[in-house]
Amino acid sequence: VEEAEEVLRRWHNEKFDLERQSDRGGFVSKPTAASYGLVIDAWVERRDMLRARKLLQQMQWERVAPSLPLFNILIDGYLRSENIGAAEGIFRELESSGTWDMDSLGIRPDNVSYTLFLDYWAKQGQADACERIFERMKRKGVAPDVTAHGAMVKAYARSRDAEAAANVLNRLKDSGSKPSVEIFSAVIAAFCTLGNMSRARDILDQMFEEGLRPNERTFAHFAWGYGQLEDINGI
Repeated sequence: VEEAEEVLRRWHNEKFDLERQSDRGGFVSKPTAASYGLVIDAWVERRDMLRARKLLQQMQWERVAPSLPLFNILIDGYLRSENIGAAEGIFRELESSGTWDMDSLGIRPDNVSYTLFLDYWAKQGQADACERIFERMKRKGVAPDVTAHGAMVKAYARSRDAEAAANVLNRLKDSGSKPSVEIFSAVIAAFCTLGNMSRARDILDQMFEEGLRPNERTFAHFAWGYGQLEDINGI
């Protein structure tokens, strides 16, 4: 990764090479947000958020316009590092103009930005925190997609509120989006965890009504649920 950063540095320094400029008829290329994104992503994967953030600052010094995916990469990295404060700091930058003028850049948080936070709180079973993010999305004019709804199902499943998880399916349908096999399977898993196999079978029926086919994971949830009840016939 250090060598990749060195390539970026040399690339920027080409603007000082008058001979090269002459050979190119005065044209000078420079790195783009995608170029920086590759290196930032590499540092994030190594959990070195300081180096990743430093590159974002370098982009500003070099007047390289950032992109939304780049900010999402940083948010994801901070959340995976359990640094919720830093992740929220990047998010606030996205929602309003701070270091960068987001209005002129035309950058706003998208489904991915919000879903990163939804998934973070969902893994901890913090359904109330997820609901607040969900409402915030709608206030900002970002329509939650299937993945965002899936995170809500996960949050309620982790908090052992299977009925609330099932209600997310209705909310998804009301939004005009088509449910996926994965989101149905997650609701089924929530009921199987509680041993409520009859409700799990109800959700399976809804799944068929939507024209969806269960997969191995769907049936594995049923096998596990019936197994916990020592119901061999159910398996």
